[in-house]
Amino acid sequence: MSDLRPVTDEPVRGLVPPPWIYSLPGIERMRLLARHYLAAAPSARLYGISVGHVSTGSATGTMKASGITQHIPALNVSPVVLEALQGAAITALEPGMDVTPITYSLEYFRNPRPQPGNFLARARIINTSNVSISCAADVEDPVGRLVGTAISQWAIEPVLPSPPPAPAGIEPIDEPTYATPDPPDRPPVGAAPPLELSQRHGGLELIRMLIGDKLPPLPLMNTLGMRFENAEEGDVTLSMPASEWLCTWNRSVSPGGIDTFLGATNASCTATLFQPGQSVAIIECNTRFFRRVTADGRLIRARGKVTHRIGNLISTEAIATDEDGNPIAAHQTTNILLDPRAHRPGEQERVLATLLFTDIVGSTLHAERLGDNQWRSLLAEHDKLVRQELGVHKGREVKTTGDGFLVRFDSPAAAIRCARAIRDGVRRLNLEIRAGIHIGECEVHGNDLAGIALHVAARIMALAGNNEILVSQMVRDLAAGSGLTFGGAQCHTLRGVEGEWNLFLVEN
Repeated sequence: MSDLRPVTDEPVRGLVPPPWIYSLPGIERMRLLARHYLAAAPSARLYGISVGHVSTGSATGTMKASGITQHIPALNVSPVVLEALQGAAITALEPGMDVTPITYSLEYFRNPRPQPGNFLARARIINTSNVSISCAADVEDPVGRLVGTAISQWAIEPVLPSPPPAPAGIEPIDEPTYATPDPPDRPPVGAAPPLELSQRHGGLELIRMLIGDKLPPLPLMNTLGMRFENAEEGDVTLSMPASEWLCTWNRSVSPGGIDTFLGATNASCTATLFQPGQSVAIIECNTRFFRRVTADGRLIRARGKVTHRIGNLISTEAIATDEDGNPIAAHQTTNILLDPRAHRPGEQERVLATLLFTDIVGSTLHAERLGDNQWRSLLAEHDKLVRQELGVHKGREVKTTGDGFLVRFDSPAAAIRCARAIRDGVRRLNLEIRAGIHIGECEVHGNDLAGIALHVAARIMALAGNNEILVSQMVRDLAAGSGLTFGGAQCHTLRGVEGEWNLFLVEN
């Protein structure tokens, strides 16, 4: 298993922004990035991160929940959270200024898991001064459940030497293409230990099996090129290269890369205390950043130790250093040790959601007319446009349906406005869509939603005509006062759903 090639051994993909970017106000930097006038950074290629909606004081980011950042006990979401927090801070900067991280904390409400779709981080500025910017963020899983909430402090510093002026005309970037998919679009390399093994062996024994190549690496180990240098009970040391893959805005390892490495170190340290069958839930993590580290390929090391254990509460601390022994950052975590033998299954989790179904009209005819390759290319453009509008209107992608989307919203009005924006946007691609919107209670099944509300929304969409958006009466009633207008009631029966339903056409 030692012949598995880590991602950090591959030629780096993506580009850090050119130096002239710092001559612009921060909000203009973020707008250029969101509108794809800047190439995706290496860290964005590595993790599958995209910047969504930006405005002065706020930024959103998404990250594919593909499993490549899975370690112990869960998938690490800090890359996208820190990306969104930094993006929000940047929007407040004047030309010639930059931010560097001081502190970052993340309180977890659930352990994030690999699943289809994207994690969504929404960040906002909560305070600014002459020397620092404070930001907060929420992060949600692909079905809209709150994973955690974060807060960060960023120091404001001048860019030295002074950046050159921006060019007179800035054109969108044509992203390079590669023979193989980016890491998040590949099957994860490695896996968590099988359940039967974790039920027979303690955590320290499993880690030593990893070190001895008796188990495949954990996915995050392959993604970051991490390896164990030592593992004892309550004490581990890991290393990873300061790879260019971890760069975002400059040639330094990004805050997300440092925090993810330290989080993995502390998680591994906690795992050494597991008895067979036990696992852990992360409660909170806190990071203090001391200095930048250049992405020169040299090793970064982190040593993690258990600092306190009281009952099932475990606290750990890890410190990262560069090859010269200089401290880079310190990271603390608080965890709850879980024993599955004490678990009692609860009721199925349910959420109230506004559901939007979309569908491309005549997709089969388009595919036959264009051929497979051109149709796939057009469909990719459609999907990209839809996801951009989801970012603007705060929609959460649940899944794609081949030639359409199922999306969840908190607001019926936001769902309608998003559907209109998608309908108007795909016209540029010579496509037409139909859309159906309904609000109802849904069951959460891991990475998906289920329940009668989904069937109703799908049946409403099926009744819509070309370029039409149909909504249920509940959606129309809850959107009252939003400025949206609707046609008269149309009474329909919905296949597979009892009763008669009043549906309303959204007017242009």
